[in-house]
Amino acid sequence: MPLVSQANQRIVDHVLTGLAHDYEQQDFVGLELAPAVPVGEHGGNIIQFDDSHFEAADFTRAPGAEFRTIQSGYEGRPFKLKYKGGDYSVPMETSQDTMRLGIDWDLHATTLLMERLLHEHERETASVFTTTGNYATTHRAALSGADQWNSGTADITTQIRDAIGTVGRESGSERNLVLWMGRDVFHALRQDASIRGNFGLIGDSASTANRLLTAPMLASYFEVEKVVVGTAVTKDQTGAKNYIWGNFAGVCKVHPSALTAGNPRSVVPQNSVNRHEAAFAYTYTLQAGGKVDGNTGRVTGGRPHPQIQEPWYDKRTESMIYRVVYDRSVELVGMDFGYLFSNVLA
Repeated sequence: MPLVSQANQRIVDHVLTGLAHDYEQQDFVGLELAPAVPVGEHGGNIIQFDDSHFEAADFTRAPGAEFRTIQSGYEGRPFKLKYKGGDYSVPMETSQDTMRLGIDWDLHATTLLMERLLHEHERETASVFTTTGNYATTHRAALSGADQWNSGTADITTQIRDAIGTVGRESGSERNLVLWMGRDVFHALRQDASIRGNFGLIGDSASTANRLLTAPMLASYFEVEKVVVGTAVTKDQTGAKNYIWGNFAGVCKVHPSALTAGNPRSVVPQNSVNRHEAAFAYTYTLQAGGKVDGNTGRVTGGRPHPQIQEPWYDKRTESMIYRVVYDRSVELVGMDFGYLFSNVLA
């Protein structure tokens, strides 16, 4: 366990940082819907997207004439990364009392810090995706009565396919679309008699308990790249526990490389994922010391967050301190590249 005499020294522990970069929490889907993309500074302008990338254009040119110039997205509103980070304290008394148990405090501290930081990211991402004001009026539907998915009368298939068509028209194609929803919404969807009938599963799930519809089956049925289900739980200040993704569902466009990446929920920006590709949302993540390529928008070099500093001994509390620094911000970049269903279940 490396020691650093001054708590404020910002020395990166590369081994522990590697553990943080490999961390994946199966319950969290925020980075799957809003993939991490690198930015070289804490502030700048968001690259936003509209329907201009598929407008009719004439690329015919006369000999010697200038070429028509196009761009990917446009510089929109400013962004400012949020400074994020946390400490984990291991009192020396605890370390000594548990020494015979062989606890790896380096691994334990890294895992717990990443879990808490990504839990916060999950809540932030869900807030962006479930806020009705983040969608145009034609890209959202507040369900009620017979249209709610557990009413037994809702035409869920038509609702979802209409939403897919809406996003497809605004984004130029129906490629790279994801259908996302909260846990309870997913369980209502997979038990819908009409949808089950299309798979030859007649009756409710109680009579065919071993033949429930799965997320991949539903993705194939609705012809989307993936069905993503948010199952993470949060506890509020009153002690009440609720599912983070709540009573919502939606359709969104996601970067194609993020959909096919080996780890689609990677906290570290993937080399093939950059913010110049049209999408609904991204997690802008600091790549400290990185340089932005003016032609491709890719950030090269530098050290991507999250970073874990070398643990140090705090004399005041006689404790070892572990610190994770994870500067980032979830940004809405393509307002018309998403569709929201709210109040999905009665």
